[in-house]
Amino acid sequence: MANKVIVIGGGPVGLFTALSLESNGYEVMLFEKRNWPIDKVCGQGLMPLGKNLLEKYIPNFVATASPIKGIEYINAGKRIYGELPSFGIGARRLDLSMALFNAAKDKAKIKLFPNHSFIDLDSNKVIFRNPKNEILKLSYDYLIACDGLHSQVRNKLDLTAFRVGRERLGARVHFKGRHNLNHVKVFWKNGIEAYITPSGEDLIEVAFLWFKGTIDNGSMLKNRLFEIFPEIHNGKNGPLKDLEEVGDFGVYGPFLKHSRKIKKNKVFLVGDAYNFIDGITGEGLTLGFYSSDLISKNLDKFNIKESWKIHFAYKKYAILVRLAQVNSLFPGFRKIFFALLKSHRLIFNKLLRINDYYV
Repeated sequence: MANKVIVIGGGPVGLFTALSLESNGYEVMLFEKRNWPIDKVCGQGLMPLGKNLLEKYIPNFVATASPIKGIEYINAGKRIYGELPSFGIGARRLDLSMALFNAAKDKAKIKLFPNHSFIDLDSNKVIFRNPKNEILKLSYDYLIACDGLHSQVRNKLDLTAFRVGRERLGARVHFKGRHNLNHVKVFWKNGIEAYITPSGEDLIEVAFLWFKGTIDNGSMLKNRLFEIFPEIHNGKNGPLKDLEEVGDFGVYGPFLKHSRKIKKNKVFLVGDAYNFIDGITGEGLTLGFYSSDLISKNLDKFNIKESWKIHFAYKKYAILVRLAQVNSLFPGFRKIFFALLKSHRLIFNKLLRINDYYV
């Protein structure tokens, strides 16, 4: 068994990776350039598989998170609802970060190093700069990079590739106040999607995704996004009725970078460092957790079988993403798609089940 396993990146996927490695008998050193808790502009729904994987390490957090029982699509006043195979959860990223951090810091075999910047690596050593501006050179048996969409480790390994196609951007903001929302609402209009996700018993996240050029990214972007979806605010059934904005609006993207491989020598790329296809179905964390779980269980014997499983999961996800993007771009197709799902409700449920099942 490997003696030294280093994880770079302390977001949810990095912390989950450390916990998963520890549960499989490894000693782990995790290095993060910031301190916890760590926020990020992202969707905050976790599908059932992601929830089930988290449950092993933070069961109390999962038990008290907002349940998500289904997905509702809303287009031109028409609504279709699909039930998840079991419930997922909605959780604010800051809260999820803190829950995973608290679980990791209590493990004797996990050592956490906040405020350490990655500098360089070679085949068996990695270099960091600590908070005192000192240089640390550490050897490793395996290194797992969970350092996000703009992964420096991936760049150093010369594995960064760029996706061809229209750039996508995202934004989010929270609203606080009591609500009874137990599913995700997705609004479609003018090449933009708006996602309403319960993120706590007194918190709702509104996230937007759009293609670059669909809306100008200049001043008053938040107001202009909400103006496109007046039904979110207005009316007695508006999901934000009587809720107060938190004031944490932020933008993220574009989502173009990915890795050509999941593994090079003794280094693995996990989560967004490996691949970020799109935020449209909210599967990024689940895919990261799933990949991390497979790698941690097979670290000393990782081969083509495990690599194929991860590759297949992302490929299947990509197909569903493309379908959702076509819905967003082409109103005519979306009209037909909605009519089909409204007439055959079981198809929507099947799609949601496929999206949450990996080999």
